[in-house]
Amino acid sequence: MNLIEAIYENGVFRPVGNPGFVEGQRVRIIPVSENKEYAMRTEKFRELFKRTQSLPQLQTITEDDIIAEIKAYRTEKQFTIQHY
Repeated sequence: MNLIEAIYENGVFRPVGNPGFVEGQRVRIIPVSENKEYAMRTEKFRELFKRTQSLPQLQTITEDDIIAEIKAYRTEKQFTIQHY
């Protein structure tokens, strides 16, 4: 899914650039009002994710490691919920 910036004018969403669709193609739009504070926060998260994903220790994580961690988390969560 790509983010496509658009301007709403006269009842029509007009893309700011070329959205890459063919003429007549049906699309779904999820409108999100532009908010500078939200946009700045979003950009900070993107930068954080980019830096985090480039950490050397993350390059050795396998699918099995991820599955094991999820199972451990769910087991701990289930144990906590059952015993309160």
